[in-house]
Amino acid sequence: MESLEARWRRLRGSRFDRTESPHSQGGGVRLWEESLPLFTWHGDLPLEAWRTAPRGAVATLAGHPDWLDIPPQGVLFLDTETTGLVGGAGTLIFLIGFARMEGEALVFRQLFLADPAAEPAFWQAFLALTHGVQGLVTFNGRGFDLPLIEMRLAIHRLRWPGLDVPHWDLLPTARRLWRRRLPSRALTALEEAVLGLERSPNDVPGYEIPSRYWSYLQTRSLNSLEGVFAHNRQD
Repeated sequence: MESLEARWRRLRGSRFDRTESPHSQGGGVRLWEESLPLFTWHGDLPLEAWRTAPRGAVATLAGHPDWLDIPPQGVLFLDTETTGLVGGAGTLIFLIGFARMEGEALVFRQLFLADPAAEPAFWQAFLALTHGVQGLVTFNGRGFDLPLIEMRLAIHRLRWPGLDVPHWDLLPTARRLWRRRLPSRALTALEEAVLGLERSPNDVPGYEIPSRYWSYLQTRSLNSLEGVFAHNRQD
């Protein structure tokens, strides 16, 4: 299997692989991209199920009538990895995984902050890559991801239009639907019970992720982050 190092060497030269920042050496922002055909199965469902889902059912579950008018390809699925589990002004977002339908595929991207000094370029890249988003889907994004994204952007005097579109946070929906039927509404528990999807025994626990990034900053070796990228992709 191709390593992260090899994949990113192959991607060098893409417009978001390098930064103009004089504080960054060798590329402070890195992008990885994967295109998954819609016939790809994810647990018990194909990715195509999102495109064919009745918009009325989506709007009902999301709890907002605006979802009736949002096309499947206008929706962005998003998850972040950070240097802290609580948030706050000192917490960095170092990895954003996001996906949306493009043509006959779900295109999944991971934007990585390889050097904290390149954070302005990181957010400029994110804004460009998510241009035109009409709806947003997260898991606990309302309580964690989105407030932190808004705060980090504000530090750099930036604003993401995605913060103003209809947002479907799947965690409250899961609590409402499965509160009495499942012992846990954690994401991994829902994946297994609802989608028939089991994570690898080697999946990196969330509490380990900040320390793995700090380890990477000490060594600049991506080996410690292989599991973090896999965890983010699964989320």
